[in-house]
Amino acid sequence: MTVQRERPGLSRPLPSAPDGRRSTEPSDSNEGRGDSCEGFISGGSQQRDLSEVKSPAQSEGSWPEERVIDRDAHVGAAKTDSGPNASQSVPLPPNEGRSVLQSVFGQARPAVIYFRCVVASPAQRYSSRLAATPSLRFYYHHSSAVHRYNCVINTLEHNGGVSLTDGPWGDARWSVRWDGNSKPEVLKKMHALQKTNHFPGSFQMGWKDSLCLNIERLQRRIGPSSPSIIPQTYVLPKDFSKWNMDRVKSKAGSMWIFKPRSSSCGRGIKLIRKAMSGAMLRKFAMKAGIIQKYIGNPLLLNGFKCDLRLYVLVTSVDPLKIYLYDEGLVRIATQPYVTKGRSKCRFMHLTNYSINKRSSTFVKNEDTQFGSERDLDELDEVSERGSSRTESAPSVGGSNMSNKWSLEELRQSLTEADLDFDKMMRDVEDIIIKTVISAEPQMATNLHRSTNYSSCAELGAPVHQNLFEIYGFDILVDANLRPWLLEVNVCPSFSSSSPLDKRIKSQLMADTFTLVGFWPFNRPGGKINPLYPGSWKPTRPERSSRASLLLELDKLARKASSGLPLSTLTEADWASIMDWHDEEQRAGGYRRIYPTRDNAEHYGRYLLTERSSNLLFRLWLEAGGAKVFDPSAKEFSFKPKGIPSQVHYD
Repeated sequence: MTVQRERPGLSRPLPSAPDGRRSTEPSDSNEGRGDSCEGFISGGSQQRDLSEVKSPAQSEGSWPEERVIDRDAHVGAAKTDSGPNASQSVPLPPNEGRSVLQSVFGQARPAVIYFRCVVASPAQRYSSRLAATPSLRFYYHHSSAVHRYNCVINTLEHNGGVSLTDGPWGDARWSVRWDGNSKPEVLKKMHALQKTNHFPGSFQMGWKDSLCLNIERLQRRIGPSSPSIIPQTYVLPKDFSKWNMDRVKSKAGSMWIFKPRSSSCGRGIKLIRKAMSGAMLRKFAMKAGIIQKYIGNPLLLNGFKCDLRLYVLVTSVDPLKIYLYDEGLVRIATQPYVTKGRSKCRFMHLTNYSINKRSSTFVKNEDTQFGSERDLDELDEVSERGSSRTESAPSVGGSNMSNKWSLEELRQSLTEADLDFDKMMRDVEDIIIKTVISAEPQMATNLHRSTNYSSCAELGAPVHQNLFEIYGFDILVDANLRPWLLEVNVCPSFSSSSPLDKRIKSQLMADTFTLVGFWPFNRPGGKINPLYPGSWKPTRPERSSRASLLLELDKLARKASSGLPLSTLTEADWASIMDWHDEEQRAGGYRRIYPTRDNAEHYGRYLLTERSSNLLFRLWLEAGGAKVFDPSAKEFSFKPKGIPSQVHYD
């Protein structure tokens, strides 16, 4: 079935890119463990060189509140704290448009830095809560161990960030550090107001073998009634014999994909057919990685194979909080998908932008509103000739012939074809939640080892809030609109290889930083001092109200707790609840998919341990969630007098 629909902004087919061509930033490489590609690639391809984004002149100093700003040159000199480089001045970026975002509780909670998108974006959010702060500056450190993307650097510097070339762990000056995965003992050097972009142990999702083993363990806890979220998988080398027996028994034309456990950029990924030589079998018996059943009936757009790149943000592991971004990328192959012959055609099987942009039939999406994640170079089929004989899905898409769409464009096409996009996305959300829950035990253990509890106590700041992580979930949708998890990328590409990429990823980064919540601070005399009004310590509730508080919550909750008992809600409990509510009120293009009032109990059963923070969050949601802070809601009069009501509504 084909839906005809005009799409503006599509260029003519482009010729393949010449070898060796470079752009001003990494066009589409994927770095980091687990950031590999579904495809059939030889292991010898080399990753392309990546040019770096230049940072402004940098200094190691740190400033107090006093600031001198040269509005003409957009550069100011700032006094710095005492230290080995205290005499150096810090060049400052332009100061227009800088703001902090006030809490929905007004002055009762701390403000955070508001990040505006560096490209054209929707109408400004949170207008009633923004407070202009032209002199706002904060330090960030970008590790040289990871690639530098324009949308990351520009978003930070456009909103007051100044780069530290030397910002080691334990340096109290920077607010945010963009880095690779670090060990708990290193992360513990951060103070309570600093944040970095990875959880220790996130390789539990990024490494393909660990991901599959964790999902298998979760599946056993759930039971056989729940359908699998990944294709049939064999973890090598331990499952090689089982796979080989299944291969021998399989039907003619059966296909599998081999993926190394932790390679990136598609290196080492192979297509496997039933007929294999003894030498090839011996090679696979020694490999570490996974073999998965090939999904031979994919959803087709205009007759071409596609998959989804979706962006998932985890802002906390204890309690577990998962957000899904409302936009994503749909990556489309450049040769029509057929069921017979042409099985070696890389432009038919692969959706990678970096591969398909070299195709003579590639069509760029110019994105009138205002790629991608898998950088591959060589394609090498691993086995003998053969053909897939499975049937593919009806084709949708109409006249939109570009090879990368937004998720919204896919929604429109499926809706016009009378296909249930919303049901498909609910199934996708189920996959995402289960995947993160499967890795939660190991990640939570590492998180607790990474927390600087003494700094949290000294500053009165919340615990377990130093870390956040953006994941790139790759999803394949089959003919029945059933989604399958292909892999999780712990270091997804944020390159701006097209206007579409630039729009989506720039807004994504601004919304991410705003949602995560950076608390501006200075260090007069070396002491860490939050800059803007608000407190992490609410006024002490009346003690007489505490004993009955949980009972009132239980009465309002749809179901009473069956896990860890809580005899009272303390100041710390209420502070956590207010922080959770505040966080969701600055979500931007994100939507919290776990926990919600409707699913907290359901997915809570899948957690290996329902930690007290998860239980508290669930009880609050079941008791009414945000309504608890509505001053007009009389049924929540049990809320202690010292706990503020919400005063800002956007």
